[in-house]
Amino acid sequence: ADLPDGRLPEHWGAAKRHLAEFRRSCEPDLVIGPQRADFHQDHRLLAKLIPTEFRAHLVLGYEILKWESDLPNPSVYVPIPNDVARE
Repeated sequence: ADLPDGRLPEHWGAAKRHLAEFRRSCEPDLVIGPQRADFHQDHRLLAKLIPTEFRAHLVLGYEILKWESDLPNPSVYVPIPNDVARE
């Protein structure tokens, strides 16, 4: 989308437009995006915008374990096989 990394909140309108265009191009059964409390501002903005475009869809948030530990209190952990994690 040619939006600057790390400064997505400054480009809220453009991000919203791109997400709306993407939404019109598909009809997913499941939408997976960042969790809403992600410490990274770009991820957090996307997490807040996703439900505004995918209103009638199941939306799940993910978090990748990393050093800054911004994990929410998840209701479920899903194990994945090692080969899938490496891929």
